[in-house]
Amino acid sequence: MKTSNNVIIITGAAGGIGSGIAKGLDKSGNVLCLCDNNERILKIKSVFKKATLFVRKLDCGVEEDVISFVKEVVKKYKKIDTLVNCAGVVPYFNVEETEYDIFTNTFKSNVGGYFLFSRAVVPEMKKLGKGNIVNIASISARLGIKGQTAYASTKGAIASLTRVLATELGEYNIRVNSISPGCILVDRNREKMLKKYEDTDFLKSRIPLCRLGLPKDIAGIVEFLISPKASYIHGADIVVDGGQSIV
Repeated sequence: MKTSNNVIIITGAAGGIGSGIAKGLDKSGNVLCLCDNNERILKIKSVFKKATLFVRKLDCGVEEDVISFVKEVVKKYKKIDTLVNCAGVVPYFNVEETEYDIFTNTFKSNVGGYFLFSRAVVPEMKKLGKGNIVNIASISARLGIKGQTAYASTKGAIASLTRVLATELGEYNIRVNSISPGCILVDRNREKMLKKYEDTDFLKSRIPLCRLGLPKDIAGIVEFLISPKASYIHGADIVVDGGQSIV
């Protein structure tokens, strides 16, 4: 798939899925503009071999940070081809345990950042006459998973945001899609996930493909969605969960 020679912004790029997406797009000619509020983002360069990197530590939920970052990218590289919104937090509290501050801050991080970055890149994509926005959502938006009061609510909002952006931006040849991952094994959740699914029968009962997902499973879909092969896919949500949401 032809996904080289693109200027690509990836938010949340220090996280498991975000860094996996970035690694999947590490191709000669690509410029990967990576940001995250975690200090790990400043040490990420060593794992990339082919792409040009532009890295900043910032809070994706702060308007000034987002605007400044996008301006820097445009000044340095003259365009933005693709935005991958992946930054977010994952609080695990049921409704009675969820403080209002937790709820609102989760929306600020998970939805606010997607909105701010999308709004900031759209004018540049219009100038270019094309663009791609890929929002990382979650199957939590479709399923009633206990303990995800705030998180699942934000992912439902992201699904709605994706559809609205798709209706608004299609006429400018800017394609907008989302990806809804299932159980993806990353450093943050590795111990908990492996313990939860160590029983093979339990795993089979929950995930028909009988394995946990990996960041590369999401990265491959991102690469496809921003390629010419997906030129007629717009406003879609691609579920990548090994069949979890159908059982």
